[in-house]
Amino acid sequence: MTTKRHRICKEWIEITATIATELSMSETHDQLCEVVQQKIFTVLTGLQKQNKLNTQIQRSIRQAESLTEVEDLYAPYKPGHKGTLAERARALNLEPVAMACIQNSGNVNLNKHIKLGVKGLSSEKEVQTGIQHIIADLIHRDDSVIKVVKDLCKTNGILIECSKFVTSKKLSAKTLEKAQKAQQSSYKFENYFEFKGSSRTIRPHQVLAINRGEEQKILTVKYTIPESIRQKFNYTAEKKYLRFECKGSVRGLMLRAIDDCWSRLVQPQIIRQIRSELTKSAQKSSIDVFSSNLRNLLLSAPVKGHSILGIDPGFRNGCKCAVISQTGIQVIIYI
Repeated sequence: MTTKRHRICKEWIEITATIATELSMSETHDQLCEVVQQKIFTVLTGLQKQNKLNTQIQRSIRQAESLTEVEDLYAPYKPGHKGTLAERARALNLEPVAMACIQNSGNVNLNKHIKLGVKGLSSEKEVQTGIQHIIADLIHRDDSVIKVVKDLCKTNGILIECSKFVTSKKLSAKTLEKAQKAQQSSYKFENYFEFKGSSRTIRPHQVLAINRGEEQKILTVKYTIPESIRQKFNYTAEKKYLRFECKGSVRGLMLRAIDDCWSRLVQPQIIRQIRSELTKSAQKSSIDVFSSNLRNLLLSAPVKGHSILGIDPGFRNGCKCAVISQTGIQVIIYI
C-alpha cells in the first residue's frame, strides 16, 4: 500500500508540474497584446532617438496588431539597414517627381532628372523605377487602401496548398541532408501531400501539422490570395491615386507602381500576418484542448471504488495531505 501511495504521489507531482507549465503558457498568450504594445513603445522611442519618426510612420506602427507586423514596419529603420527601395529613391530627390505624377501636374519630364554616373539616376529607366518605388510605398502605407484587402482576406479567406517537398540540386548541402533525413518519417504527413484548404475553414491541428511538415522539409506550403481581392485592391488604388486625365507614359508608370505595390509589398505582408494569426490561434487551441483533457483526467477516480490519500511532499513546511472518497468527493485536507 505504501508503494502504491508513493507511486500516486509521484504521478501527482509530475502532473502538477505539467499543469503549472501549461497555465504559464496560457497566461503568456493572454498577455500577447501587452507585449505588442510594449514593442510598439520601444520601436517608437528608438525611431525618435534616430530622428526618423514622422506622423505617417507613427500611425502605421501604432495600428500594428502583432509582433510580426511591428518588426516588418521597423526593419527598414534599424541601424545598419540600407533602407527600403523607396527611401533610397527619396535620397535621390525623386519624391517631388513622384508626387507630380500622382497629382498629374502637367507633363512630367523625367529626362531632366537623369544624371550620368549617379546610381539610380543614370538612365530614364532607373528614374522611372525610383519613382515607381516611392509611389508603391505611399500606397502601401495608405490605411484606407490596405484595410480593404485585410477585411476581404478575413471575410473570404485565402487558399492554402500543400504538396510533398521535392529535393533539388540547387538546395544547400545542409538543407538537402535535412530533407533526406525527414523522408523517413514523411508517412506521418501523407494527408497533406495533396492538401487544399481555406484560411477560414482550416482546423488548428492542421495548421500545426503543416507548419511542422514545412519546417522539417517534408511539405511545400503555398498561400495564395484570390485574384478577386487583387482586382479590388487595384480598383481601390487606381480610384484614389490614378486621375482620369492621367495619360501616356505617366499613366503606365502609375499602373506599374500599383502592380509593384501589390506583388512586392502588400501580398507578402498580408500572407505573413495571416500565417502568424493562424499559428497563434492554433497554438492557443492546442493548449485549451490539452488543459481540458488533463482536467477531465485529474477529476476522474484514480483508483475506482477506493478512497485515496494524496500527499504533497514538503520538507520545510510539512506535507500537505488530501483524502478523496470512493465517489471522488473531497473529504479532508490537512498539513
